[in-house]
Amino acid sequence: MAKVSRVRANAPVEDENTTESEETTTKVSRVATGWGGSRNKDDEERPAHVKSDYLVLKDNGKRVIKVLDEAPFRFQRHYVQSRRGYVACNLPAAECPLSQAGHKYAWGYMLNVVDLKGYPEKVLTWTFGPEAADQIQEILEDKELALNDEGLYFEVYHHKVPNRQAPATKVQFVRAKYLEDEHGLLPLNAAEIAELEEKMYGSDAVFLSTRKFLEGVAEELQPSDFPNRK
Repeated sequence: MAKVSRVRANAPVEDENTTESEETTTKVSRVATGWGGSRNKDDEERPAHVKSDYLVLKDNGKRVIKVLDEAPFRFQRHYVQSRRGYVACNLPAAECPLSQAGHKYAWGYMLNVVDLKGYPEKVLTWTFGPEAADQIQEILEDKELALNDEGLYFEVYHHKVPNRQAPATKVQFVRAKYLEDEHGLLPLNAAEIAELEEKMYGSDAVFLSTRKFLEGVAEELQPSDFPNRK
């Protein structure tokens, strides 16, 4: 199904999504598709950022989600400790002010999902990093399933890790036929999934920062932003 762009007001903010002002978004940016670690030549160009509703994990318990995408959207992002948040960009390292300042990026991912416990009638975007991405890929490989397989669901939640400030994200496999017994939830039927797929967000829901904004962040980097530097 084709993804559509749409604006949603009063969207809840997930802690893994960047929340700078609209002026920080690029007018034309490139976002890759898939799990790989490099851009593809067919990375899609898109217009300005489109607001979406977010899957919220922080202090929200365990969520049971259905993924609608065949593959995630992929982009570069920096976690800046002094800002306690992520700054997403899609500039090559040779052009990114943060990379040039010695601050390393990691891959970020975005998926269109349905939160069965919270908003079963809505499409939400879930932004996450390599930790959750690795778990999802391990499940797909182990179960030999496609990401958007009709019978595949995930239980996702945050949990504390000793000696680590940020929470970890746990992703667990749930098969559709066990949803009711294990979680008291009914799986989505084919018609419901098809209707939700018509409301999916495109890559323009990924929030990226302008070079000017990145330059400002780079100028304000603190020693705490380089934990591995001696």
